[in-house]
Amino acid sequence: MRTTIITPATYSVFSTELEAYHKLRHDIFVSLSGLGRTDLYAAAGQETDIWDLPHFNPVHFVVRDDDEVPVGVGRMTSAIRPTMMEILYSDFLDGSIQRRADLWEIQRVGIDLMRLSGAMRERVFLELFTQMEAFALRNGVQQLMLLTFEGIWNKRLPDMRRMGPSGIHLGFPHVALINELDPAGHAERCRELEALNQLIEKGEAA
Repeated sequence: MRTTIITPATYSVFSTELEAYHKLRHDIFVSLSGLGRTDLYAAAGQETDIWDLPHFNPVHFVVRDDDEVPVGVGRMTSAIRPTMMEILYSDFLDGSIQRRADLWEIQRVGIDLMRLSGAMRERVFLELFTQMEAFALRNGVQQLMLLTFEGIWNKRLPDMRRMGPSGIHLGFPHVALINELDPAGHAERCRELEALNQLIEKGEAA
């Protein structure tokens, strides 16, 4: 499993990866959960939104499985500009979001549920999240925030704290979360990923 990180400076270098990234976003967000959503734009089999524009300086992540098939995607943007959370999901917030270059939002996290199941889904999520944390730590980010399933919060992100009330999004309980980036916490999540990888390799993870 490997993750490609596509920054504004490398869009042209990773144009093929970027195309695969937007295609998987289409497969996940449009094909599987797109009915009734107003935050999606699809064209030519790819999904995009305003936070993909250069104005927001987005950083994209693509996870490929051991067969080199894209199975996970995610995006990060700085809160120096309006975030997806405050524009689309303000009901999950108790207050406003500060305009800070060292506060970043994780967005558009998606896993290919049609291809993966059980422990493999968790493996991709942890791979994606640890790569995002590592990128953030390398670039001076102090805090990360995201909107996610309550189940993921309880199982994999207990160190994050809520930013407001829980609510229903796409038919499931979701919560907005934030935390202070901590190298020790990141190292612990990396150990969780390594332990899960070993269980999968031994055939002991469902």
